[in-house]
Amino acid sequence: MKFVKMQALGNCYIYIEQFAQTTEDPSRWAKVLSNRETGIGSDGLVLVCPSEHADIKMRVFNPDGTEAEMCGNILRSVGLLAYTDGYVKKTDITVETLAGLRRVWLSLDGNGQVKNITGSVGAPDVRFIEEPVTLLGRVFPATSISWGNPHTVSWLPVTEDLHAFPLHEYGPEMERHKLFPHRTNAQFAQVIDEKTLLMRTWERGTGETWACGLGCCTALVSGVLTGRCGDAVEVKQLGGSIYVKWDRITNDVTMTGPSKIVFRGEVSDDYDPAFAVE
Repeated sequence: MKFVKMQALGNCYIYIEQFAQTTEDPSRWAKVLSNRETGIGSDGLVLVCPSEHADIKMRVFNPDGTEAEMCGNILRSVGLLAYTDGYVKKTDITVETLAGLRRVWLSLDGNGQVKNITGSVGAPDVRFIEEPVTLLGRVFPATSISWGNPHTVSWLPVTEDLHAFPLHEYGPEMERHKLFPHRTNAQFAQVIDEKTLLMRTWERGTGETWACGLGCCTALVSGVLTGRCGDAVEVKQLGGSIYVKWDRITNDVTMTGPSKIVFRGEVSDDYDPAFAVE
């Protein structure tokens, strides 16, 4: 089975095309290949498929085998891969997801190579704004937004060191809070200024990741609704920055950032990570 590993600001996934091959039981393969000790190592697995409704279709599987509805960094990466590998011949691409149809625009340099990628994730579905959520005895002002999949951003005071914040403790608590019967992706953010935010992400079914495109969009919308930032910001993350914008007239949120192919490879169709002991 052939695959491509890609990363968008350190948010890395394994992409498997379904045009010339078929992947049976992708949930199992997500668990096997995402493992960083016995597999390839990634934040999940993505099937890149033909679509009857768009230029291309993507299916996303977390490392625990659950299927996610959408992912912003994957959306942009699928656009890059589809164009690079010739599945589509244009730079304005429609992508079918479980959350609905999305669009990707590729920006090319003078040599015709993809320089930057913009993805449209549509209108935010705001579930609640600035609600107090208690985690391990601490109260966080939280805003929850769905983009087809749930994201919740909590704001930390500027006096707190976000890099030292114990995300591994509070992230799982937010992910599995009783407010979210299907769990949520959890972002913890700070305001640097009205055009710049700082954010860390605990992804549902994955753990901490270096970047999250939809998390950046969530921080932007929450920041605008609570008067913390303007409608176009740079969101700094462990892996780098994504630029997000909320067009209030069309009610469409877009994100712009890079994605790169790390390497291509092949794994045996019968690969089993277990070791036989005599």
